[in-house]
Amino acid sequence: MGNPKEENRINIFYTDRSYRLSRRVILDLFDRVLNNENRAGSLVNLVFVNESAIMKLNRDYRGENRITDVLSFDFDDELLGEIYICLAQARRQAKDRRTPIKIEIMRLLIHGLLHLLGYDHTDKKEELEMYARQESYLEMVSRS
Repeated sequence: MGNPKEENRINIFYTDRSYRLSRRVILDLFDRVLNNENRAGSLVNLVFVNESAIMKLNRDYRGENRITDVLSFDFDDELLGEIYICLAQARRQAKDRRTPIKIEIMRLLIHGLLHLLGYDHTDKKEELEMYARQESYLEMVSRS
């Protein structure tokens, strides 16, 4: 891992088909983040889900019986991890932020990837660092 010449691999699954972000946008975003974080050659599964699916995952794995926007599960060197995004929640957040859903989904993808790379927001210092990094990547990829 970490060789910028290695190709990142992303498996994309839609169990909620209410919105589709282009594969090219997703690959470009993943390449930008993974290559900048020295994790080129990573394999990630990306799953777009509905509210009931994300709520079940959140309840089963985090003990929180509520809808959330994005969940990440890290695995091993072969599979960096899986990212689950709730499209309905992304749509609500996009509306609240007055931003296009495409940008909100990109924000959630970056957020999920950063978690897989070891970033967290359990305290204020970590939160500030992670969100600054997230928004910096979002600015980079939304310009390209």
